[in-house]
Amino acid sequence: DLHSFPTRRSSDLIFGLIQTSRFFWALFSAVIVYMLVDSLEYAFLAMLFLMFSFAFNDVIDLKYDKVGHPDRPLPRGVITRKLGIFFCSVIIISNFLFCYYFKQDTLFFFIIFLLSALYSLVLKKFFPSFATLLWCIIVTILVLFPLQCGAWEHVLLLSFFYAREVLLDYRDKESDKVYCFTKSIPCILGEKTFWLISACLFVSTLSAIK
Repeated sequence: DLHSFPTRRSSDLIFGLIQTSRFFWALFSAVIVYMLVDSLEYAFLAMLFLMFSFAFNDVIDLKYDKVGHPDRPLPRGVITRKLGIFFCSVIIISNFLFCYYFKQDTLFFFIIFLLSALYSLVLKKFFPSFATLLWCIIVTILVLFPLQCGAWEHVLLLSFFYAREVLLDYRDKESDKVYCFTKSIPCILGEKTFWLISACLFVSTLSAIK
């Protein structure tokens, strides 16, 4: 809990938070966003959003990750659930403070933070097939929101993100069979999931050509 923070090695806590928030993946994504939108402020806010989403998802999935992903910081006990919640709260507050300071669209970030929380709290467990698609839509809009993009650009990114997320769902399909109330796409399709992934990548490539 919070009172146990000083008794833990600071380096373990820092590296645990870096891992659970997928900091380097969020940073890499922010660099890509910056290259697209040419706004360091927006890219930074996008990075905070992704860090929150990954960390909050790990906090909510702690019970399931003890079986499916026991090597993650929360299941290993490197960081506690309360510290994870505290960390997510700090990210949310920081994001909205920076939104105000940078004069970014606070309502937009409020909506995507809310949808991300709903994804982890409710949708991923009860409606995993819809949850995966929703998450991909959120990330697609996050990347393209500042730009005046047409439908093809949205289809390109959405197809690519969906292929990636379905592949991750395939990796987790055994634990999803146990913990999800309805079936995920890989649980429904089985090995045919790879045909869906291939189709999404094909559509993404075709959209890029267009």
